[in-house]
Amino acid sequence: MLVKYFNPSINKYFFIFFCFFVAILINNTIPYISLPTLGQALWAMGYAKSISNGGLLNVYALDFGIPQPAAIAFGLSAVLPMGWLIKLGIMPEAAYSLIFSLWLALAFCGAYKFSVLLSKNINIAPFYSLLWLITPIVTKHAAYSMLMLGIALLPFYCWCAFVFIFQENNNRRDYFFAAALFLVAALVSIFMDGYTFVMFAVASSFMLLFAYFKAKGKMSFIYGKMTVFLIVFSLAYFLYSHFIGKSSYHAEPLDFFRGWGVDLSFLIIPSRGVFWFFDYIGWSKQRLFTEYFGDSSVWDTTFSIPFILFGFFGWWKFRNKSLFISCLFVIGVFSLYMALGPSFKFFSTKTDSYVNSLANTMLMPEKYALFPTGNSVLSENLPGFNVMRASYRWMALAIFVFWCLTISFMKEKRNIIQYGSVVLLLILFLPNIPGTWKNGRANYNSVLDINKKLVSELKNDIPKDSSVAFIPWGNDFFANYLAPFSGFRSFNIGGDKNLEAALPHWPSVMVNLQGEINQNKINYLIQLLLNKNVDYVVIPYFNMLWSAHYWVCPSDTLMPLSDETYFSLKYELKLICPYEIKENLKGNVSAIKALPYLNVLDRKLYAVISINSVLFNEYIRKKSNDYPLNVESDNFALNDVLEKGWYYLEAGHVWSKYNAKIKLSVPNESNDLFVFRYSVFYVKGNDPITVEFESIVKGRRVKITKIIKDNEVHTVEIPIDHDLTSQLVDIKVSNAKSPSELNVAPDTRKLGISLESVHLSN
Repeated sequence: MLVKYFNPSINKYFFIFFCFFVAILINNTIPYISLPTLGQALWAMGYAKSISNGGLLNVYALDFGIPQPAAIAFGLSAVLPMGWLIKLGIMPEAAYSLIFSLWLALAFCGAYKFSVLLSKNINIAPFYSLLWLITPIVTKHAAYSMLMLGIALLPFYCWCAFVFIFQENNNRRDYFFAAALFLVAALVSIFMDGYTFVMFAVASSFMLLFAYFKAKGKMSFIYGKMTVFLIVFSLAYFLYSHFIGKSSYHAEPLDFFRGWGVDLSFLIIPSRGVFWFFDYIGWSKQRLFTEYFGDSSVWDTTFSIPFILFGFFGWWKFRNKSLFISCLFVIGVFSLYMALGPSFKFFSTKTDSYVNSLANTMLMPEKYALFPTGNSVLSENLPGFNVMRASYRWMALAIFVFWCLTISFMKEKRNIIQYGSVVLLLILFLPNIPGTWKNGRANYNSVLDINKKLVSELKNDIPKDSSVAFIPWGNDFFANYLAPFSGFRSFNIGGDKNLEAALPHWPSVMVNLQGEINQNKINYLIQLLLNKNVDYVVIPYFNMLWSAHYWVCPSDTLMPLSDETYFSLKYELKLICPYEIKENLKGNVSAIKALPYLNVLDRKLYAVISINSVLFNEYIRKKSNDYPLNVESDNFALNDVLEKGWYYLEAGHVWSKYNAKIKLSVPNESNDLFVFRYSVFYVKGNDPITVEFESIVKGRRVKITKIIKDNEVHTVEIPIDHDLTSQLVDIKVSNAKSPSELNVAPDTRKLGISLESVHLSN
């Protein structure tokens, strides 16, 4: 039957609200006052604003990750309503906290329902609900934004599954309502966070299996429950894969799973700075990423020994009385097992021989582990499991289940023991509230500071709807926020999955503009502007990833940083302040300013570069008639010569596409031939490359065909038509392939000819 316990009096409503208010206070989601995080909040607010810019029914970001619409990899369930609030005029930082509070309210309701179900006590249920929402598995994932909501909502998801799976089919209205609620939970889950969607699917599968063994009418259960179960999860997966445009993300190596597996010592000994009580009594340990694999979320979020112990006794107490309790215990044990990752770890740290760098701190080679757990078979081969690279996150489902079993254990005990136990657990899991509050206020005020110092300035310097590239590019969290709120459109995008999706659609020259800026990259930067790929290039004097998390730098931030965090940011991440970055780039920016056909606005936090079309056309007129035409990365006069079908200028050559055109100025009559020096991309063992050169000479079509089976430099002579002022040559390349197609290099460009020069001959 559908469980209906929720009928408290007005005073009890007030107490429920009070417990919920404490929960959102600790989670820093009070609108207009605090913000739970900064970097991910900027990322999400940018998506919300961009989606809302596209209209009520739009679900894609249109202002960053251009030219293609950007599908948010996770978090649409929160970002979509956030965008509606921003559209109504609510400040984005307030909209973020408000939406998070609303989802946390739903999470609180789910926890309340489970608490009432398992304790049979509506008076104590608000305590347990508050306890769930202040556990570090929820609060310490605030920096991961939507993951935090996904974890917090696990009680709601599982409640929906419980109501549908364990409900009798006698009441048709309740059945259809439960099925609809189950579908809503699946859709919210998959569009909120992939990790917790898989956990929800696993928990629901175990519930379905246990309920099947209990069911009296097996066939009725199969048709009424199992069929709907399959339809619900299949539909959710189909809609999500259609939304992101692919069936799945690529799997990570096992070393990643291993590095992010939970160390059993983390379950027993909390990390310093997480709980005030354990810090006070000295039962906490300082942990640094220089010593442990993964990041701080692995060891800050997973302390759970009180729940595991009480939960085990709760299962033992009711193991023969309740099938559902046994089901929960199996889910908890399985989740804990998966959280270990492929290898067992207990006080496992990096040895002196381990090369400690930011590039490999996420990975843990097998030789550093104690022994295998055996779950690598699932992590490597099972769809869904093979992309859950942060293995420790299975602890979210484990902690939720053992939280449930803890409630069950306390049931039937005297009131003083029940209330005393839950109050004790609340004290144990209570964070350092003053420190937490300072972080929330600092996050909120940092957004205000960003709006004042950065967003408003960019609005003034870059016209609305202009296309922009931030150079150098990377995982540019800031682009998500700056583009929609400053009113321009950016190629850059934040989020590794979103960046991976955007890259194939970018101008090919942009691929070369990652990493430190140097003279070669300045040439590529100029080409990006000359080719009309972008209207403006912005060189930021702040870190587009880490400054979004710690605005603006360790030495100039509103964030309260510990000594360890300050040291890590400044000396390990090399997060330096704008004045230092500006000084380091002074020579490069001066070189750009020296070019007469470029406009440069050099501000405190960035430089904006654009083309002066009048001066550039004058430069072209002076340079384009000079022969020989030697291809170099800085010979920008070729921009007027290379017509359609060419990639960017490189050192000594330029690649054509499979079909290209070149417009050559006709010289005086002392020369009769254009001579092209070129090569092709040929890999031994493949079909020959056929190149056709075609031009109109004296009204007659001249076509020259070359069949090439090597990578040597070749020449071809094209007759000159002296009746023309400029002559067009068409180049067609059959069997053009990209290096990635032939497994030679990751370059995805289909390469035609590599043109080195054009000179004249008699």
